[in-house]
Amino acid sequence: MAFEMDAPFNRDELAVQHEMALLLKFWGTQTGAFVEAGANHPVQGSQSYPLAQRGWTGILVEPQQKFHPLLIAQRPEAYIVHAACTATDTGEVLKLHIPAHDGLATLLPNQDEPDVVYDSVETVPTRTLDSIVDEWRRVTRATTPIRFLSLDVEGYELEVLRGFSLQRHLPDLVLIEDKLSDLSKHRHLVSQGYKLVRRTSVNNWYIPRSHRAPSRSLGEILRLYNKVFWGLPFRQMRRRRKAARLAQAKTRT
Repeated sequence: MAFEMDAPFNRDELAVQHEMALLLKFWGTQTGAFVEAGANHPVQGSQSYPLAQRGWTGILVEPQQKFHPLLIAQRPEAYIVHAACTATDTGEVLKLHIPAHDGLATLLPNQDEPDVVYDSVETVPTRTLDSIVDEWRRVTRATTPIRFLSLDVEGYELEVLRGFSLQRHLPDLVLIEDKLSDLSKHRHLVSQGYKLVRRTSVNNWYIPRSHRAPSRSLGEILRLYNKVFWGLPFRQMRRRRKAARLAQAKTRT
């Protein structure tokens, strides 16, 4: 294979391609329905778009207004919802903090990314994923089982999970962004009958405890445990130091 010597090396893009290759291998020729909360762009970086190309349908939830018309135009197979997902259906309207860089809009500023600067704020309606799934089935009369749940909501994943009945929907795979500041997301999923089997980039893979794990080498298993569990105290220490440096920098300005 020939490489362009002057082409920029994009480690993030390579990580996305590797993750998608593993996802497509995991599903093989199977089809079903997906739920992607924090859908962002309809194609770029989308974990459900390659599945849609293989006949999948499902739900895309995105709180940032600018992506809504793009999702409607480019993802006709999906049910599009403009909302932020929360643990309860109270009808509350929340503030979405938006930086210049796409993909980091959040209800919890600096929860996952302490040094991000937010340029603007939008108000966004809130819903539980359970209510969105129920609406999807009622409006579209869909009966396809939900097999894939993808969550990328910049630190709000645990609240989204609390508004989604895992034991009722029982997806075959939960892919959840986890910057691993603690084990709260992991513990919730384990309490709901799921087990951790893989990590790609910043995403953890969980499958039902009764399902067989995908084939992995011993080295991959050890790296997974080192990243998620054994490295946690050191990661927390680094985060505290970084937070202290940022706080000091703010007091000087």
